[in-house]
Amino acid sequence: MHLIRIKIFAVAFLLSIPVFSQDNNDTEDLQTKEFNLANEYLKNAYLTTAINSFYYVNRLNSKTLIGNISVKRADSLKIILRKNLITELTGNWKMFDDVPSWVMREDSIVGKMIQINSNEIQFYELIKNAKSWKLVKPEKILYSDSLSGDSSYSELIYSNNEIWQYSIDEKTGYLNLTYTGDKTETGRTEIICGTVTKTYFKLQ
Repeated sequence: MHLIRIKIFAVAFLLSIPVFSQDNNDTEDLQTKEFNLANEYLKNAYLTTAINSFYYVNRLNSKTLIGNISVKRADSLKIILRKNLITELTGNWKMFDDVPSWVMREDSIVGKMIQINSNEIQFYELIKNAKSWKLVKPEKILYSDSLSGDSSYSELIYSNNEIWQYSIDEKTGYLNLTYTGDKTETGRTEIICGTVTKTYFKLQ
């Protein structure tokens, strides 16, 4: 219910930003069409689709009024989506074993878990015959805003410069961590194929 209220407030606020007519040409016609479509997504509270559409409108021509308004709406949506995501992520998550049961393990790790709060992600491992989980590393929650202009709102940068996307499957409720690239001095790399995904289930 809390997330629904946030969505309703977001739609009302973002749609209150004024829009003015622009000169007609092919690019601006397409931009206007896509802008109207993005607003429809927003009105219907399809926030993830709306943010992608608004960023697309901005990329068509960032210098027009519609392009400028679109990026502001997208950036505002990004804040809302991240708040919603952190609310969903908060808690303890145990990783599904990534080694098949018929394969003999080369290490003594029998379980992996992450604990997430609004500021930090803590990674734990359970060693065979151990009585408690061992903290392996903490990671501050740092988003990848400065690295790219795309619409991603759920990519986090680790201390080793790896970039991982956090997403929750709507059907299963599982948490998926997908390695999407690395931070570099000039920006970032992109994983085109062969991505690594780790899946977790939430502990009650």
